[in-house]
Amino acid sequence: MRTDTYALLTILCGVDFSEHSREALRYAGVLAKRFSARLLVLNVADPLLVAAARTRTLDLIGEIQKDLGTFVDVTLPDAGSWRPAPEIMVVESGEPAAELLEVARREHADLVAIGTYGTTGVQKLIFGSTTERVMREAEVPVLAVPVSKARATAQ
Repeated sequence: MRTDTYALLTILCGVDFSEHSREALRYAGVLAKRFSARLLVLNVADPLLVAAARTRTLDLIGEIQKDLGTFVDVTLPDAGSWRPAPEIMVVESGEPAAELLEVARREHADLVAIGTYGTTGVQKLIFGSTTERVMREAEVPVLAVPVSKARATAQ
């Protein structure tokens, strides 16, 4: 008789500090708390900002880590009491979808949560969609979370 049950072990949430990613983090947080899952919150630093910070010897990654910690604390105010507590991770630079997929593989994520952002037209043709690429290439389920209309109009 089989006794194992399915449980989420690691949820990876990609965050870019937008309201879209805040909404994805809320959903990821609900799931992590409900299933006592490891919640990894990831930000990919912009390569141009990283290069500019280096010319001025600024600790951009340290600053982003602090900001990401604040973002998580504000979005998930009770997360400090969770076991396991959410983990934050900043990847120094790279293409966001590729980095998110790599971290998902390396950390053995069971679910990737990501906000949607409604790019259209020329912007979408030039820059593509991080969410679309993650959904196409991920080896695990992807939770793509749009900003609710009620929250968007309240902002």
